[in-house]
Amino acid sequence: MIQALRWVLVASGSFLLGLAGLERIILFSAVFNKTHAMDKEAILLNIPKYFWNITNYTFYFGLIMLVTGIAVVVYSKVKSTH
Repeated sequence: MIQALRWVLVASGSFLLGLAGLERIILFSAVFNKTHAMDKEAILLNIPKYFWNITNYTFYFGLIMLVTGIAVVVYSKVKSTH
């Protein structure tokens, strides 16, 4: 059970980190087409805060899942050697 859980956590965390990056790219692309500005602050002013928070939540939740999965992998390897 733990062996399956650790790889699910690592894979899910990696997927969510990638998804958060893709969300940010899509948001920047959509706003850049309207403003044609390279200034990050000008782009962020056109993105509603709740959209930006979704990408932040996805990133942090993915990071937590990835770190937890890696910790479970390390813990199970240490436990199996003792």
